[in-house]
Amino acid sequence: MDELENKIRPPLQGELIDYSEPMEGREVSMAEVLGAVLRRWYVVFGVFVLVTGVALAGIYYFMGKKYDTEGAIQVSTIVPRIIYQVEDTPPPYMNFKNTQAAIIGRDIVLNRAADELKDKNLIFFDPLQNYVPQLRKMLVNEDIKIFPDRENEYIFLRMTTDYPKQAEQVVDALIRGYMSVTVSEESRGEDERLSVLEKRRRMLEDEMEQHRLKIRQRVEEYGTGELTTRQQIMLEQVGTLQKELVAASIRRLMLETQVNTKESQVKTQLSQETVNLQKSQLIEADPLVRSLQGDVQRYEEMVREGRTTMQESNPELKRRMDVLEDLKRQTDKRRNEVVIQVEEQIRQQTSQSRQGELENARAELAQTVVYETRIREKLEELDAETIGLGRKQFEIDDYREQLEQTKAIYSDLTRRIEEINIERSRQPRIAVGSYARSVEAKGKRRKLTAAAAFGGIALGIALALMVDKVDKRVKAPSEVTKQIGMRIIGTTTSLHDINKKLLPQQLFDDYQTIRANIGLLEDAQNTKIITVTSPGMGDGKTTFSVNLATSFAHSGKKTLLIDGDLRKPDIGMVLNLPAGLRGLQDYLFGYPIDRAVYKIDGIGLYVLAADNRNSVDALEMLSNPESMERIRALVKFFDKIIIDTPPVLAFADTLLWSKISDGTLLTSFVGHTTRPEMQEAIERLTEIRAKILGTVVNNVKMTHSYRRYGYGYGYSYDKSIHKKHRLQMANRSSMLLISSVKSEEKQSNA
Repeated sequence: MDELENKIRPPLQGELIDYSEPMEGREVSMAEVLGAVLRRWYVVFGVFVLVTGVALAGIYYFMGKKYDTEGAIQVSTIVPRIIYQVEDTPPPYMNFKNTQAAIIGRDIVLNRAADELKDKNLIFFDPLQNYVPQLRKMLVNEDIKIFPDRENEYIFLRMTTDYPKQAEQVVDALIRGYMSVTVSEESRGEDERLSVLEKRRRMLEDEMEQHRLKIRQRVEEYGTGELTTRQQIMLEQVGTLQKELVAASIRRLMLETQVNTKESQVKTQLSQETVNLQKSQLIEADPLVRSLQGDVQRYEEMVREGRTTMQESNPELKRRMDVLEDLKRQTDKRRNEVVIQVEEQIRQQTSQSRQGELENARAELAQTVVYETRIREKLEELDAETIGLGRKQFEIDDYREQLEQTKAIYSDLTRRIEEINIERSRQPRIAVGSYARSVEAKGKRRKLTAAAAFGGIALGIALALMVDKVDKRVKAPSEVTKQIGMRIIGTTTSLHDINKKLLPQQLFDDYQTIRANIGLLEDAQNTKIITVTSPGMGDGKTTFSVNLATSFAHSGKKTLLIDGDLRKPDIGMVLNLPAGLRGLQDYLFGYPIDRAVYKIDGIGLYVLAADNRNSVDALEMLSNPESMERIRALVKFFDKIIIDTPPVLAFADTLLWSKISDGTLLTSFVGHTTRPEMQEAIERLTEIRAKILGTVVNNVKMTHSYRRYGYGYGYSYDKSIHKKHRLQMANRSSMLLISSVKSEEKQSNA
């Protein structure tokens, strides 16, 4: 059991596919088309064999023997030159070949071919009419085919006729007519080309002489053809003069400012404060005033000394004071005399000084202006000379460049003229590849055979797609969501799609995923009673019901499995329960649950089995209100209740079970269940407002053919039918989880 527990706990391997509306008018993908063709491969193969066989018989019986007459003209890609390695750029090769193929059908070629064929009495032509229109008609009707081959250098001329010898004459005449026209046109073209090149070469000689003359004139003017050094020196002089011009301009601006300042000073009178300051300075500088001031200071000192040593009445002190007063009067008098003299002198000197400074500034400004003007004139002269010198150098260089270009063109023309003269003797680009030869025509039969084969395949594919379109069976889980709009709870793997040794583990994974997905549904959180049904018979609902109940039991939930299909109860036989169990009927008739239920040891699964003794009145039994109440009362004893019911489209029993239950699971079987059946089943369940949890798709990735529902469904059980049914139950048991569980338990006990 430990190993079993480990097996049922791996991570989930599936996912819940959400509900989506069916896609009306959706585009069919290439993968779906390819899948439909592969499913109906036998239809494609059968149609292919039939169509190809009939076509081959008709082709080889009704088609007479024909001959292909073919000639070829070789058009070389590039003809190797004799001397020169430099090649002219040719036109695109295929364009050139197509042009030559068109030339074969021109009147000039047809005229030459007609002249050659007119006396040979060929069956293709009416001798009483012009051959040229007849040849042109044969080309238009493709009796004569002219086509350039993309794989090689040949232009082929081909005729398919019953008269190979005469066809060879027609093809050869066209080849010879074309070759004669091509040779004459090529020769004429070379002559015209030489004439044009010679004329151009003479014109280039004249141009070169003119260029040389112009260069010589410029060189004689300056004595040299390289004026760059002289121009560089002149440019340096221009730079020096420009710097000097800038300095002179700055000096002129400064002098103009000084002149303006001096002019304003001359016009302005001296302020009294300035006059007084200068006047005080001149007075103090006068010798007499300075002498008197010295005497005054000496007598003032003597008076101060006398007052300290003498009395006021002392005659000496008095004399000193009188002398001091007399000196002060003399000093003041002299000051006044000096003031009168100095004021006029100051004004005259200041005016003369300012006027002199103004004149000096004006003279210097005039000199600076003259100097600046001369520099500017010299700069303009030198600048013009420098520009002229540069233009002369440019003209010389331009004439030299033109001369070199003309020389290069002249040399190329001379080389090409020499090349044409020499290359005239080389092998022509266009030559006769092969004259006409005839062989038995097989290409048409091969083409028709290939066309028949492709037609058979195409018709087979179309028929396969048509058959697949008519077939409404579910072929893959994706169709359930895309075309029906049903939510997928999970899938179960086909018995034929997995190794037998891996089947038990795969069953655990499939049903664990389904069980987990049911728990993830928002509308199934409180779902305890789950009804399992299907659109019709053979959709795997009983096997699924047993396995789902087993999976819930192993998850630790107390689970009850009810065989609700009273018309054809199979659960007792599938689980190999004791014969005669009719637990469901007993319980509905009033038996207690512990007497009606059968417990499977070691699994924790409880079963309410049934037999077919109440198949006639099954609907009345289930529609009884007491039956519904007793079924609903089971939720008190069990965590999960799984009910296996009849197909929803076969009987109304399922609708009653769905109303009793908390949710309904609809099973489908890949390759058996049809889309209309599923849609009708959903509609019936929706009409009674049953809660549809989703669908489980069985037999994924495999296609099987099963009987449709309702045919011989559960009404009689004679011995032959009973034996056949037991064989079916034995095969079905290999798909049960419970078989795998019991096998594991036996190995564990051993």
